[in-house]
Amino acid sequence: MQQLLYPFPDGVSPYADTLESQIRQWIYQDYDYLPEKIKKKYEHTGVGYVGARLFPNTNYAGLLSICRFSLWAFINDDAYERCTAEQLQQVRKQVIEALEGHHTKGMYAQLSLLREELLRLASPGWMQRFIASIDGYFTGMLAEIPYRTTMRYPGSGAYIAIREYAACVYPLVNLVELETGAILPDEVAIHPVIREISRLTCRIMAFCNDLYSAGVEDGKDVLNLVLVMRNELQCSTEEAYSKALTIHNEDVQCFVAMRSCLPDFGCANEAVRAFVDSIGLMIQGHLQWLDYNTQRYKQNGHPGSDFKN
Repeated sequence: MQQLLYPFPDGVSPYADTLESQIRQWIYQDYDYLPEKIKKKYEHTGVGYVGARLFPNTNYAGLLSICRFSLWAFINDDAYERCTAEQLQQVRKQVIEALEGHHTKGMYAQLSLLREELLRLASPGWMQRFIASIDGYFTGMLAEIPYRTTMRYPGSGAYIAIREYAACVYPLVNLVELETGAILPDEVAIHPVIREISRLTCRIMAFCNDLYSAGVEDGKDVLNLVLVMRNELQCSTEEAYSKALTIHNEDVQCFVAMRSCLPDFGCANEAVRAFVDSIGLMIQGHLQWLDYNTQRYKQNGHPGSDFKN
């Protein structure tokens, strides 16, 4: 596979090792119900580095919340990616209730705690946007179920539309505002340019992930851009990688073009510029995490199959 390159700066938080230690503590204390072999794999997932790489300039309090969310998101994705629609709808209900402040137990207690932390760092309006992004993630997961159940490939158009939400990147885009320290006004957050930048970010990070994970997912999953393109074009795996990379790179070019000609947001100009620059850091950080800090997409490094045993 051709080396991915982004025209964005790279950074890593000085709190990286401290965050990794905290993650291990959460795995064995707050997620103590997980089987031992799954805990071991999460130890090598590098969740602390997700925060440290993707949000290198965030303060420690913000990074703790980002890592708490990230660990939950990995576990949720792995535990429920092959459940029924009815089961997933019940999980969705419990998650949203926890994030809205209702009393919960078990793994949902982590989301109640996350809500408390985030409301100390952001506004109630921002919290509603974050919850909407989580709800959209579940909508994406639900759309994946018919394809995984039958191991039937979607068409590329259908897959790309689903993956935008199922990749759970929209919540990370929301969390970028914690890094900048400037919560975007609602009218700015829903501006068509900001929405398109957010959409491109979701696609870029999702397709980057697919390019890295296709090798371990081949024959086990049908929801990966490389595998979808191979099936749709009836081409070789190498050609499918090339096609997926082209789609990814075109999105990067669109992002860079939009970043260079932002409209006038008036008094929010500085906040928007910081937001867009931090998204570039997040995209680059995700690539660095894949290259250097996780075993998740290497052979026997993914916990997903262990949840079925």
